[in-house]
Amino acid sequence: MKFRNRLMLSYLSVVVFASLIFLVGFYYFLDLKANADRLVNYHLVEINHSHAINMLLQRAKSNTREARLQHLRRDFKAKKYAADEVRYALSRLHFQQQNWQHELALSQHTLQEEGESSLQQPIWQFIDGTFRLLTLMQQEASILEQEQDAFTAAYQVWLTQSRALQNTLQQRVEQATQAIRLSSEDFQGKLANAQQAFLIALSLLIIYTLVLSFRTSQRLAKPIAQLNDYAMALSNFNFAAKPARYPSQEFDQLSEALTFLAQEIAAKQQQMTLEIEQRKQSELTSKRLSDFNQTILNGMADAMFGLDTQGQISFINKAALTLLRVSPAQLLHKPYNQVLSFIDLDDKASKANQQIDDIIYRHCDASPRTVAKLDTPTGMVLYIEYEATELLQDGDFAGVVVVFRDYSSKFNLEQELKLTGQVFDTLSEAIMVTDKRNRCIKVNPAFTLITGLTSDEVLGKEPDCIFTSHHTPLFYKTLWHHLYSEGSWQGEIWSKRENGELFPAWVKVSVIKHQAEISHHVITFFDISEQKEVEQKVKFLSMRDPLTGVPNRGLFQKRLKNRLLSAAKSDQSVALIIIDLNRFKEINSQFGLEVGDTLLKQVVSGLTASLSAQDTLARLGGDEFALLAPHVGQVALAQKLAELKTVFSEPFQAQQESIRIGATFGVAVFPDDADNVERLLNAAQFALQQAKFQGKDFSYFHKDMNLAIEHKKKLTKALNVAIAENQLQLYYQPKVLPNTGEVTGFEALIRWQHDELGFIPPADFIPLAEETGLIDPLGEWIIFEAANQAAKWVAMGYEQIKVAINLSPKQFVSARLAQIIQDSIVRAGVKPANLELEITESMLMEDVESAINVMQQFSHQGINISLDDFGTGYSSLSYLKRFPIHTLKIDRSFVAQLSHDNDDAKIVSTIITMAHTLGLQVVAEGVETKEQMDFLKGRQCDQLQGYYFSAPVAANEADKLLKMSFFNSI
Repeated sequence: MKFRNRLMLSYLSVVVFASLIFLVGFYYFLDLKANADRLVNYHLVEINHSHAINMLLQRAKSNTREARLQHLRRDFKAKKYAADEVRYALSRLHFQQQNWQHELALSQHTLQEEGESSLQQPIWQFIDGTFRLLTLMQQEASILEQEQDAFTAAYQVWLTQSRALQNTLQQRVEQATQAIRLSSEDFQGKLANAQQAFLIALSLLIIYTLVLSFRTSQRLAKPIAQLNDYAMALSNFNFAAKPARYPSQEFDQLSEALTFLAQEIAAKQQQMTLEIEQRKQSELTSKRLSDFNQTILNGMADAMFGLDTQGQISFINKAALTLLRVSPAQLLHKPYNQVLSFIDLDDKASKANQQIDDIIYRHCDASPRTVAKLDTPTGMVLYIEYEATELLQDGDFAGVVVVFRDYSSKFNLEQELKLTGQVFDTLSEAIMVTDKRNRCIKVNPAFTLITGLTSDEVLGKEPDCIFTSHHTPLFYKTLWHHLYSEGSWQGEIWSKRENGELFPAWVKVSVIKHQAEISHHVITFFDISEQKEVEQKVKFLSMRDPLTGVPNRGLFQKRLKNRLLSAAKSDQSVALIIIDLNRFKEINSQFGLEVGDTLLKQVVSGLTASLSAQDTLARLGGDEFALLAPHVGQVALAQKLAELKTVFSEPFQAQQESIRIGATFGVAVFPDDADNVERLLNAAQFALQQAKFQGKDFSYFHKDMNLAIEHKKKLTKALNVAIAENQLQLYYQPKVLPNTGEVTGFEALIRWQHDELGFIPPADFIPLAEETGLIDPLGEWIIFEAANQAAKWVAMGYEQIKVAINLSPKQFVSARLAQIIQDSIVRAGVKPANLELEITESMLMEDVESAINVMQQFSHQGINISLDDFGTGYSSLSYLKRFPIHTLKIDRSFVAQLSHDNDDAKIVSTIITMAHTLGLQVVAEGVETKEQMDFLKGRQCDQLQGYYFSAPVAANEADKLLKMSFFNSI
């Protein structure tokens, strides 16, 4: 046998021995781990199902007790809901038990039959016992009245069965946990034994390898020394030396080769002279070949240039000149790294120069094919693919040949493909691509993130995880028909995760065609579970008051409509009670919004406790509530009102504050008072207004109120027409200086003279305008009209004139108010100081901080602000200091009693002194007698206003008042 074969056989034996050791150990470990995992997984499944069944058992027990409790209370609606929850829990329990049996049937563990038999009978006993309890609760009569003994016995048996099932489940969990621990200890022991056996086998392999290496080295040492002596003799041109005989055929062949080499060297010596003679002829031939090669180079499609041994460009072909757009003189005989700059794709120093230099100076064979950027002498940058190769001449290094081609188009395509792949991988939407047979060929990472399925689990399969059996075959038939007819389809589908959980997904399916035939399907989808949950929450919140949780106005109107329809069919009555809290705004201002919110919650809690199951309580907005009470007669309605009033008889506890609050009730009854939802609501609201007007705590709607409602509707319609057709008119009441009688300004007051209804006072139509939303266009018209009139008086020479405009509460909080005033000033061409805004204390106290911000905005514009009806509100001096106001107007109620009421006189004097101390002007309105005028003049009141001087007059009459003086009146 040859020495090489023996050596190979030795090495092969080492490899085989090592492979057997590792393979045996590997497969033993896999088998050991598989057995342990199988046992642990079996017991984990048993534990999980035991916990799941125990949870469903607890749910069924709690809802069964709730059903029994509601049955005892005779609340059959709640009992039915609890019973339905029990049946749902039992169905889930049955499904869980069947699922467990199915998984046990698939398991090959020896404990399979024990898991099936130990729980099946207790579970079925519990389910049967629960259904018997539900059957005994089907009757509408109370258990305390009928079949009490039978139900109590069944209930005790049911409790015993549930406890037995719970104990069995607990034992199953403890047994499974103990089995997992024992399996883990057994696995660790077997693994330790396997490790010891593996180390022994590995030690034997090392010993065998060392022995084999030693014997091999002994057989190689002597032949190699003999061959070395023979080679040294030949190197000294001793061609007569003879080689020794060797025990191995390979060494004999090597000695024969050396002998043959010596003979060849002798023959070469004889040929050297002849070769020298032939060299001259070869140079001539080389010249001809050079010209021929240059022609070939110029005919090549690839660009090419050559470098000599010093790195200078020795030749370049035509394709390279064309690609680089240079002339030969720009490159030839110049160092390549001075005229051509290679740059890596990451814009760092290129490795191309180093690779070419390695060939030139280190004589490396070639550089690998590489892509880089090439900066040309013209400044143009190209993407090229190049390769440098060593150039040999007569076996000697003669330079380098660099071959390159334009790679720009291919590079751009690769970048586009790379970008497309990155987009595919980074999209948050799941993407699956299938072939024309709808078999999956590719998915992106988002697919795994959403479904839990890896690409290996879905490749080559149909997308069953997306198109689940949750939908009917007709649904999918329609889907595929639309897809192939339109080219795409999108919609909501119930898809499935890796754990079997269904989730809603928005899916879009598109087809890709090649030569008019479908080649691929692209399926994109994303999970809309959170969106669905948000929609459900929004739907719930849209129908509920967020503070108290009771129905809001929208839901209440729907329920009221349904109740009225049902009552109309059954010829029954429905009572609607509107509840309005008294002094709630004052409580908000005094104690804060947080206390007010707590108070509202306690009021709702108290009202809810006095309601029956058929009643509906809703919050219409602010401090106004509505109560819907169907099927009540007059006696029951009176009793319900008494119960509601009792809720407000005791103080409420809100944020450690004891607060008493009353309420006013307006009552209307269907069908006696109204025959539809809108009329019934209007009737109840009108009854509430009547109760407040009369100072009562409640009021029933009666037929005479219909006349008032009709009048209100007629007045609303007329007001719409009056605003649209400019039927309203501004009147102006002068403000007079008490010392000179000079008119310094006017208060603009709106008047309405209707053709049919006659004169309508502002106290009638201004609240109506606020209620109907007409206050916005009406208020805007008043501001524009007053600004225009002020501009006319300024043009007449009264540059310091001021026109006061009364603002309603809704105007004051309007976001457009500042813009409307600014537009009016610009359009009329007056100064901001020619306008004055009159607001009341109650408007400010709604939201003090917001009111201060609004007033500061107007004050910075130069518009004066007057606080109207001062003394009748409830603002404190601390707030008065912070309000950026310029004038206080004393309410006419104090001025009217100056000559008869000493207290009013003291109040007026105090207001004037306080205002002057704060640097404010004072206007007294309602001055009607000379005694009132003299008192105010003596107290140094700054301006007077009232019928003593003039009633409100039209604009042309106001012109005359400006030209005259009231000096004789003072």
